[in-house]
Amino acid sequence: NKKDIDKVIGCGLTDKRTIEGFAKDLPRYHNLFLSANNGATKNFPLVFKVRDFTTSQAEGGEDLPKSGVTRSMWEIIKEKYTE
Repeated sequence: NKKDIDKVIGCGLTDKRTIEGFAKDLPRYHNLFLSANNGATKNFPLVFKVRDFTTSQAEGGEDLPKSGVTRSMWEIIKEKYTE
């Protein structure tokens, strides 16, 4: 996404050519984390996979509703304590 790349470049942690090189090679559902010299990754890029929390627990997810779907807290409590 060009807007995302422009935002990262605006932070001053990398240049356009470098970030475009990383962005093209990122696998699907992966994220690029950058920090300054005194930050979490000491100026090294960190690539990690973002889990899909909407997948079932059997498949490694959290079985959460998709964004924008509201769940009743009372139903969750009822399910948890009536099992």
